[in-house]
Amino acid sequence: TDSSGNCWRASAYIESKTFHRPLNNEQLGQAVEGFARYTALLSDLDPASLYPTIKDFHNLSLRYNQFNESIEKGNPERVKHCAPLIDQLIQREGYARFFLQMQEASADFKKRVMHHDAKLSNLLFDETGTNLLAITDLDTTMPGYFFSDMGDMVRSMAASVDENCVE
Repeated sequence: TDSSGNCWRASAYIESKTFHRPLNNEQLGQAVEGFARYTALLSDLDPASLYPTIKDFHNLSLRYNQFNESIEKGNPERVKHCAPLIDQLIQREGYARFFLQMQEASADFKKRVMHHDAKLSNLLFDETGTNLLAITDLDTTMPGYFFSDMGDMVRSMAASVDENCVE
């Protein structure tokens, strides 16, 4: 920690490349295997020993409530323009309820230490993009659910456009 109480972490520089879109299925396999290995290595760590670094980061119920609030309070023209997409998301409200049911079924779905930002751009690959070298963005590692991290990984890696695309 520094004199202001801020925590810092230093690590060796790794000559590498990052990707926002997968090159091929083999690279996706490396990504999935890397996050699976990361989760397995942390499986003995008690989730209660860590504090959430970002409160409600994977709270789907909260996100769905925020979505509904944005419809109610949002710019009417923008809401009208987005009506087809909004309607599709409203039809998927059951997913938010199911997510909550899974969290409440603690005997079946225990909290674990998870990465919480399992996306391709948080992985370092060799120059060819075929060999995974390291996982980055470790500040989001905190207690959570396997199904949430898995869902986030699928969302980010199976999308047809980069997650930062504004179109």
